[in-house]
Amino acid sequence: MFAAYLIQNGSSYSEAMDTIGNTNAAIQLPDSQSTFLQQLQPVSAEESLRFAFQSYLLLHPILQQFCKRRMLF
Repeated sequence: MFAAYLIQNGSSYSEAMDTIGNTNAAIQLPDSQSTFLQQLQPVSAEESLRFAFQSYLLLHPILQQFCKRRMLF
């Protein structure tokens, strides 16, 4: 969870793994978790912003309806 948080807040996969390793060197992730975390890395700032906006819309149905009516998204 902490690695996912770091990646979603701007760290690269490598930076997140370094932070985790410096905190507790005994932690080892299964391949499936490593793959998942690598896929979290946004390709660009625009993609990261789009992800944040989509997440926000999922959590706020009223705003989602407003945007649909205004064709903002």
